Amino acid sequence: MKTPEKLSKHVLDEATDWLVILHSGEVSDEQYQQFEEWKNQKSENTLAIEQVQKVISGLNELPTNLSHESFTRSKNKLHQTLKNNTLLSLIGLFILTFFLYQLPWSKWQTDYHTDIGEIKNIALEDGSQLILASNSYINVEYTKQSRKIKLISGEIYIKTAKDPYKRPFFVSTSNGDLEALGTQFTVR
Repeated sequence: MKTPEKLSKHVLDEATDWLVILHSGEVSDEQYQQFEEWKNQKSENTLAIEQVQKVISGLNELPTNLSHESFTRSKNKLHQTLKNNTLLSLIGLFILTFFLYQLPWSKWQTDYHTDIGEIKNIALEDGSQLILASNSYINVEYTKQSRKIKLISGEIYIKTAKDPYKRPFFVSTSNGDLEALGTQFTVR
C-alpha cells in the first residue's frame, strides 16, 4: 500500500477552500477554470485535492444518525465499563491477596514440623537436641556467626550443646527473640 505524501498545511488549506467552493453549488465557469489552473500548476496540488476528497468521502460514509448525544453515550458507556472492570479487578486482587496471606505458606516451607499428636526428637549438627511438640513448625539456620532456631508455631524443648566456634544460640518467635544462656529451656 502506498503511503500518502506529506503535504504542506498551506496546500491542504487551499485544496479544502477549492473543494468548498466547488461543492457550494454556486461555482462560476471562471472559478472552475481558476481551480483547474491551480490544480495543474503543481503535482502537490493534485495530491492535496485527492487527499482532501478521501477525507470527505470517509466522512460521507459515517452513519447519518451520529450526533453529539450518541458520542456522549458511547463515551459514558466506555467509562462505566472501565470503572466496572477496574472495580472487579481490584476486588479480585483483594480476595486473592487475602487468601494468599491466610494460607500457611510459612508452615509448609519449614525445615522441621510435627503433625497433631506427634512428638519428634531432632539432633542438630552442633550436638544440640530439640524436642518438637505436637503441631509445631521450626526453621534452623546455622551460619558462621550464629545458631538460630525460628519457631513458626507450636512448642520446642531445647537442650543446647557447647559450640566449638562459640556461636551464640538464638530462638526467634513472633513475640520476640531470645538468646540461650543456659543449657535447657522451653519456648512456646
